[in-house]
Amino acid sequence: FATTVAVSAYFASRDAQTAADWRPWARADQLVIQGVGAATAGPEAAAALGAIASAPVPALFSSSEGETYVELEDRTAPEGDRWVASQPTVGDAELLRALGAESAAPALARGEIVLLMGEARDVTEVTIVVYDEDGEVAGATTLPATVVTTGLFHTGVTDAVMSPATAERLGLSTALSQYVIRLPRPVVEADVARAAEFAAQQPATSADAALGPLPPDMLFRIVLITVSLLFALSVTGIAVALGEAESRPDQRTLLAIGADPGMRRRIAAARAGVLGLMAGVLAVPAGLLPAWGLVGSNGAPFAVPIPEVIAAVVILPLAGILGALILARRIPAWSALRQPDS
Repeated sequence: FATTVAVSAYFASRDAQTAADWRPWARADQLVIQGVGAATAGPEAAAALGAIASAPVPALFSSSEGETYVELEDRTAPEGDRWVASQPTVGDAELLRALGAESAAPALARGEIVLLMGEARDVTEVTIVVYDEDGEVAGATTLPATVVTTGLFHTGVTDAVMSPATAERLGLSTALSQYVIRLPRPVVEADVARAAEFAAQQPATSADAALGPLPPDMLFRIVLITVSLLFALSVTGIAVALGEAESRPDQRTLLAIGADPGMRRRIAAARAGVLGLMAGVLAVPAGLLPAWGLVGSNGAPFAVPIPEVIAAVVILPLAGILGALILARRIPAWSALRQPDS
């Protein structure tokens, strides 16, 4: 059981490290349809999932240049603290609502650029820069901006939104690449699977969401706990049976002086409980200490495997007690005492 605790502590610590390092790229209530069929699959998936908002998220490029791409830069900040939006898009109030930025709808209507930032920043204007195929600046225009704090470390959807009128005035065109869906609840795997069904009907189209890291080893840990419990209970049963065999004369003496015949079961249950509790209490530190040393030496967070600890110090003793009460025999009847070999 100590080995089980040690292995499980290592897996739990690894999962804790993965969770600590993971950064969501979208809101918990957002689904994203990507690919050439997003314009068709997106609305279908939104209707099927009961979305509260959904909208296309097109990519921006220049209408007047050849191979170009568009970025939004904060040129008012110091050189080392400048913010760049490399995924700008064009949309309306519905898109802002799907992005969780509906508070900026009035600013978008006034022609301002809505910047979606992970943390609050004091940005009041932004420069729209068009780069040509050689990476040279083909044009730049500065416009007022409004910041919406998303709390996301990075975004896989968009980091800036401008109105269609602003894009047309700047000579920018769009090409649909994504479709964002916002649900009235956090997205679960079943929602992604449902959206993927609609995406699969279109060529080169997929559905995704920021569900977070899932522990891949939970089933293995459950199997390990079960096997350890069965093995520990088997050893406990053997130890209790040997103790019962050695104490048979004492049990006959108890019966002779008027003890309840069912006392044998209670004695066996007590032995099983003490053995199981001692095993669990010893197994937990014996398993945690080496795992803590291994994980701590790498500077990773250490996580105590709570299910395994509960199984060791609670379930094992209780299962031993219950098993002894069910399987142990009563003290033999008085007639059996005249047959010592029986």
